[in-house]
Amino acid sequence: MLDDTSMTEQVLVALRRIVRGIDLHSKKLTQSCGLTGPQLMVLKEIDKYQEIPTGTLAKNINISQPTVTSILDRLEKKQLVVRKRNTHDKRKVFVKITDLGKITLNNAPSLLQDDFTHQFKQLET
Repeated sequence: MLDDTSMTEQVLVALRRIVRGIDLHSKKLTQSCGLTGPQLMVLKEIDKYQEIPTGTLAKNINISQPTVTSILDRLEKKQLVVRKRNTHDKRKVFVKITDLGKITLNNAPSLLQDDFTHQFKQLET
């Protein structure tokens, strides 16, 4: 039986391994496609829709609206997405993936959470 200190140390070691794995995967993404994990996640979510309001996008991927706006700024500079204001309600901004964005997304490696989800589903119950 493990005491509380030993259990805590094991949890901390496991968390460090997870953080390290995330960092390594993020570096791999950046080197292979020039995008960070969150940028790729945003691009992937946008690709599911013809166009999507930025607020809905933020809600769907559970990232704050200001963070999504910052990510969209970078993606737009790379010409991977375009933003358009709603003609009836100027407060609403819609985002759409470009052809270059689709090509980039198709050539990008899978996201870490996608790999995890696939492997988790393969476990025997």
